[in-house]
Amino acid sequence: MSYRQGTLWLSPDELAEMLTDLLTVLRERVGNAPAPGRAPYLLSATLFPAEQPPPDASSR
Repeated sequence: MSYRQGTLWLSPDELAEMLTDLLTVLRERVGNAPAPGRAPYLLSATLFPAEQPPPDASSR
């Protein structure tokens, strides 16, 4: 199992571009059928806006 989490600072256009890129990568693999040497992996993505830090937080 692997878990990764991080904050990305994106404009709405950058978010849309990133999602398009991710879908391109996933489409290349989503059609893979079960085969020897392959194991199923469940991929879950949750994207939600995070709270903005106070304006002075970057100066600390």
